[in-house]
Amino acid sequence: MTLLQLLRRQDGLVRHDQARRLGLSPAAVGRRVDSGEWLVVHPRVYLAATHELTPRARLRAAALWAGEGATLIGHAGAAWWDLTDRPPGIIAIAVGPTAGHTPPPGIRAVRRTVSPLDRVSVDGVWVARQSFTALEAATTLGLVEGARLLDRALQRRRFGVPAPAGGPARHGPAARRGPGSPTGRAGRRPRGRRPSGTRSAC
Repeated sequence: MTLLQLLRRQDGLVRHDQARRLGLSPAAVGRRVDSGEWLVVHPRVYLAATHELTPRARLRAAALWAGEGATLIGHAGAAWWDLTDRPPGIIAIAVGPTAGHTPPPGIRAVRRTVSPLDRVSVDGVWVARQSFTALEAATTLGLVEGARLLDRALQRRRFGVPAPAGGPARHGPAARRGPGSPTGRAGRRPRGRRPSGTRSAC
């Protein structure tokens, strides 16, 4: 991947270590910052001057600053899932109970561990699963805005039955039937065949 491809993929953003892996020296990164080609959004997180710091870019910038082990939660997570049109004023991100992050302005580092089963990578950003995100965001947005968020989530069928460990979530009627139920796939009999031990009436 080239630097230009990475910038396009990440809403014009790049983290210092990403730029280094793509072959830029610390001096080269410094020159881009000094010249105004790159703007400092957070410590070691830069925005190409040709891109706008959109609400989506703000969320991604927070995730880049916090690192791969962090997870967008609450209102910030709901915004990343596109469950609300209202961008968060403060971006809440779970960084784990022992993380040493000192958050920059606009970010609230929450000392919370999010289980690997409760987080998912969406377009390169780790975010809490939709159901958890929507419920947590709804409690902080107030009655009207929270109800609107939950309604949007339900209309888009964002909620599913929680899956067992290691398995994907199931949605719709199949989620309410066990795999061995008469109408489930495992309970079906091949067409044109009778159970063994039966005899034809002819």
